[in-house]
Amino acid sequence: MSGIMRFFENTYGMRNCSKQPKGEMVMNETMKNICQRRSIRKYKDQPLPKEILDEVIKAGFYAPSAINAQPRHFWIVDDKEMIQDIMDIQGHCKFLEQAKTAILVCGDLEISEQFWIDDCAAATENILIAAQSFGLGTCWCGLCHTEAAWNLVVNFNLPEHIRPYSLIAIGYPDEEKPMPDRVDPARIHHNEW
Repeated sequence: MSGIMRFFENTYGMRNCSKQPKGEMVMNETMKNICQRRSIRKYKDQPLPKEILDEVIKAGFYAPSAINAQPRHFWIVDDKEMIQDIMDIQGHCKFLEQAKTAILVCGDLEISEQFWIDDCAAATENILIAAQSFGLGTCWCGLCHTEAAWNLVVNFNLPEHIRPYSLIAIGYPDEEKPMPDRVDPARIHHNEW
């Protein structure tokens, strides 16, 4: 093993993001954040600095958008009663109470009826990776095409052309999860299936 690989393994506790069949590669910071991101459901009782939250939201705005329509809205919720109401509506996100902050990624049908889901998915992923880069934990709660999404529109008086796509719990993690080996060479196809 080369000196740099030893340094990387000792520093980050891993050798690479995926097991390479030939040779070894050192992960850059972006790949490290992608591969180490986990769904976090336990959070420290520590407030999020506005400056970091602003940067995380900024990452959502910089996600790719079909025909550059940009049909995304980001609703930040940190009011305790509203968080409780959201947990009551979306029953699978009880850990929001610990996180104390949620980001609701929404699509605007007046801007894009065709690609808002794709655009919101890209924005959600950017937010998750950006949060990881700041040492934050997140958990993506799915909403798209659920009754909970429509209940959020109704209960919080969102405009009818706004569609909740994802609900992201965000905060300082109070748990550590190992990085799994998810790369499956059988699912990689080159030029032919």
